[in-house]
Amino acid sequence: MAYEITRDLPVKNITIETPLGKCNTQELAMEIVLVPVLRAGLGMVDGISNLIPTVRIGHIGMYRDHITLRPMTYYSKFPDNLPDAVVILLDPMLGNRRQLHCRLSRY
Repeated sequence: MAYEITRDLPVKNITIETPLGKCNTQELAMEIVLVPVLRAGLGMVDGISNLIPTVRIGHIGMYRDHITLRPMTYYSKFPDNLPDAVVILLDPMLGNRRQLHCRLSRY
């Protein structure tokens, strides 16, 4: 799943030094921030951060108000590079586009 999410992200060419000599390769051109929705999204963080070790991690906690049925935020903590990064929202329980918009529009 992480491969499919990140396969179209921009990359830049770099040269690295290996024990056998120089090697031309690519790395991500932008920083990536993973934002798991507590607690369901936490299970996805380890797998993606193993694939992309330079990823930074933020958190957001939400619940649905029982009266208005609107999503409410009870916790949010993000790295300072959030405005310039590619943000991947991790929530296996995401129900629909409206919920996604409510979660992202505040930040």
